[in-house]
Amino acid sequence: MKMNSPPHIQKQKSMKKGLVILAIVFLFASIACVNGVEYSANVIEPPVITYDFSTGASSDKWAYRYQHDDKPPATNDVPDIVFTSAQYDKIKVNDDLYQADASSANGYYAIHRFKFEIAEPEVAITKLDILWDGEGYIRWGTRGATLYIWNFETGSYEQLDRSTGSLSKRLHKKMKRIRDIDKLTYRTLEGTITDNIRDYIADDGSLIIIAEQNSPQRRFWWWTFPSRISTDYVKVDISY
Repeated sequence: MKMNSPPHIQKQKSMKKGLVILAIVFLFASIACVNGVEYSANVIEPPVITYDFSTGASSDKWAYRYQHDDKPPATNDVPDIVFTSAQYDKIKVNDDLYQADASSANGYYAIHRFKFEIAEPEVAITKLDILWDGEGYIRWGTRGATLYIWNFETGSYEQLDRSTGSLSKRLHKKMKRIRDIDKLTYRTLEGTITDNIRDYIADDGSLIIIAEQNSPQRRFWWWTFPSRISTDYVKVDISY
């Protein structure tokens, strides 16, 4: 015949069982949070390396500026006017501080080109995420900008994203200053590549993107309408 334990013994056993469960929960919680970093069970995030101009400008990444007469250019080496140190400072972070350029000849588009030297082996990279923040503006024409990446296999640029930043006539008349209109043309252009990644990275690690305004400079009577491009921030995220 099985004897039941006295009530105070049963209470002690129940408390011990509860403490054991609590200890197990605490142990797993400690493992899941190390040095303030939380980890999810069975979820492994791939490493991501960010290339931007907060460091390494003119050493493993370069920016070029001004204008070109084709959209997109047929080669990946234009424009070729390198940013100055002060101009690099304007695109280090996303802070509404821009490097702005305008065309100076009819038929030319304002354009910025960015070249990154990717250190990670091409075969190990699983994804490229490209982001450009900035403005593309022209007073008479298609506003906004287009983001391209160079395909080394085809020898041509591929479009990643495009915005027009168009305004209605009513809004255009309401805006008193070009700066006010520019605020409505600010755009984030993005693109992701997961297939044939080796096509977009040269043997020396070069990856090239451009942001180009959508319309060329034009002249009407005595008025000239320059094409304008402004870069606030640009980055490439490498997942591997």
